[in-house]
Amino acid sequence: RAAAAPGASARADADGPKPLRGWAEILEEFGRNNQGAAAMLSTEKAFADASGRIVIRYSKEVTRMLVTRPDTLNALCAAASSVLGRRIAPTELIFEKTDPQPEGRDGADSLGGELGALAGRK
Repeated sequence: RAAAAPGASARADADGPKPLRGWAEILEEFGRNNQGAAAMLSTEKAFADASGRIVIRYSKEVTRMLVTRPDTLNALCAAASSVLGRRIAPTELIFEKTDPQPEGRDGADSLGGELGALAGRK
């Protein structure tokens, strides 16, 4: 996990990262010439940090390995620059590893299973 930038406010950390506006549009434009990489990123989330960098949280190492190849990374930066209306350099893309959800499970499935188990007990 990437460390906070020096001088970042504690309030920004407490509020958490803000979802990146335009992420779907960035992936759409990026996918015109990078369909495989865009498909892999489509399941990931992107956020804007306090300094305007783009934080991409990925669950599979292969996604990071594919997207950070120089040609692919430059294409992603070009798509982000076009959609966001400002130049995005490769150094402004931060990749953070997250824990993957078990196959076919998400928080709702887990909660439903727990509630069902509780309902069965009397």
